[in-house]
Amino acid sequence: MKTLDIRYLHGSIDSTQDKPDLVIVIDILRATSTIPVMLSRNVKKIIPVIEIKEVFNLKKIINKNSILCGERDGKKIEGFDYGNSPLEFENADIEGKTVIMSSTNGTPTTIKAAELSEDVVFGSFINFRKLIDFIKGISFHKLLLLTSGTQGEFSLEDSVFAGLIVKTLVNIFPDIKLSDSCFSSMIHYEFFQDDIRGMMNITKNGRILRSIHHDPDLDFCAELNTYSIIPVLHREGDRIYISNKHHL
Repeated sequence: MKTLDIRYLHGSIDSTQDKPDLVIVIDILRATSTIPVMLSRNVKKIIPVIEIKEVFNLKKIINKNSILCGERDGKKIEGFDYGNSPLEFENADIEGKTVIMSSTNGTPTTIKAAELSEDVVFGSFINFRKLIDFIKGISFHKLLLLTSGTQGEFSLEDSVFAGLIVKTLVNIFPDIKLSDSCFSSMIHYEFFQDDIRGMMNITKNGRILRSIHHDPDLDFCAELNTYSIIPVLHREGDRIYISNKHHL
């Protein structure tokens, strides 16, 4: 039997529980919307790092072939090359570079996802159709949607997107068993499905980004199926990284 669950905050999960076959990380504003754009510019890989100090230490090791991107509270971190806006990377000359990334919400969620499952991918509105095609093409019993939240709190935009995934998968796999959180997110999606962009205006993260003049990011992140890339988590020694090379 296939099962589907949603966890709204990574801190709510016990890593010793039965591990899902696949975890889908969701951080609509903005990490999982930005990562596909970076990969479309043919970066070598993206290394998620939580602590800013560790980012700079890793930069010294990798040296010239690396760039730093990330934010705290939506703002680019001092000393970094880029922030976390997808629009920064649409035409960026970053081919072949290793990106070291640190974001407020998406990075800690990614690290947690790596503890929960060997297989982790990243989803957002912009790569939704490709994500669904990917899920249809693999064998799984237990699927977990892990939303990043906003500063340790529930995030509406993440839940709405998770609800879209649930509603779609129910049509593909009619016998899939849903958790209560799946029904909750489906209700969120059905309520806001006709105005995803407007929904982002009222969310906590959306308000933060609008207050620092990142309204165009909301426009971008609300678009559906604009990228056909599935970011996949890989392991290299004791470090994890993201690329679009599939191993599943």
